[in-house]
Amino acid sequence: MSSQTDPVVRIQELVRTRHYRIGLHAVRHMVEEGFDENQLLEAVKRKTMKDFLRSGCSECGGAVRSRTITQEFEREGLRVSVSGIRALVCTKCEAVCFEPGGAQALVEAVNGLFALAKRNRQHKGKLAGAI
Repeated sequence: MSSQTDPVVRIQELVRTRHYRIGLHAVRHMVEEGFDENQLLEAVKRKTMKDFLRSGCSECGGAVRSRTITQEFEREGLRVSVSGIRALVCTKCEAVCFEPGGAQALVEAVNGLFALAKRNRQHKGKLAGAI
């Protein structure tokens, strides 16, 4: 593709070929606002945004490396922590992102922990899960 390709066309091509990553910030919105990866991709395809290059960090352009991380999420005063998450982390700015499908799997795990806490009436404190 030429460097003059319309960004929306480029985004649609990246999504079609599954050459994208989803940042942790977007995962937090997925958990908090209750939407899934497909809905996120539909929203992204409709908007113009900077071209995302798979070889580098979308925030600073630095190199990304696979790492195992732990993340906490909060909803209605309850915190859940998930450890053992495989993610891509920038070696320069430490931005966290996920390969296709990874964000959705994390959202499902987090929502499952919140559902477990609600079912067990554990409305305060912290619930932890490990992958």
